Amino acid sequence: MTTKIKRFIAGVLGAAIILALLLIVDEVHGDPLSEYIGKQRAIAYAQECYPGQTFHVMENSDPMGRFRETDIWVQSDQSRDTYFGVTTRFWMLTEDWQGAPRQRMVDGRENTRGRMEREAGEEIAALFKEQLPDLRFSWANFRGNDTVMVNLGWEDGESISETSLKIQELPLDQPFTPEIMQRVPSRISVSILWDTAPTEEDLEVVLHRLKTTLEQK
Repeated sequence: MTTKIKRFIAGVLGAAIILALLLIVDEVHGDPLSEYIGKQRAIAYAQECYPGQTFHVMENSDPMGRFRETDIWVQSDQSRDTYFGVTTRFWMLTEDWQGAPRQRMVDGRENTRGRMEREAGEEIAALFKEQLPDLRFSWANFRGNDTVMVNLGWEDGESISETSLKIQELPLDQPFTPEIMQRVPSRISVSILWDTAPTEEDLEVVLHRLKTTLEQK
């Protein structure tokens, strides 16, 4: 083996080692170029999926650009419920992010359901506070900031696929109205505080008052 060949092989091995080190650093810390390319490709991809709409990167997307994979959240400028995740790999391959694909988040109305559940919870909580001031409501969900939690498209014993078919009926971008809860099976959860352990009769009385208040609305 000649000296030139040895030098060439050493150069190739040296370049391969440097490239491997760069990829390791990129995987841990990311790089601005991959983040920029990921954002641009995500916006272009979203606009191809939904012609006639323009998109921007969501403020809370907080991506870490990596050459191997960059995940970006994009939001439509025309539709508040049209936002989903986009993945770009190796600067060229762009597709829906598996964790939040448009087929589930937008077309499957997952975004619409989440927004309507929040709107419904706020509306019902305000109603209870006004009509039932003597009841002390506690937090009804894990976020710790809502006294009423609403689940749309929910019924005991149903599979995820059956529930998904129901929430697909929700109108994209439309505000929540009580009529929605007549069309889509729903659940309302509240947590009420008592000074002492409530009896079965106490629970029945409160449940009746809650139902009556909702029906009057």
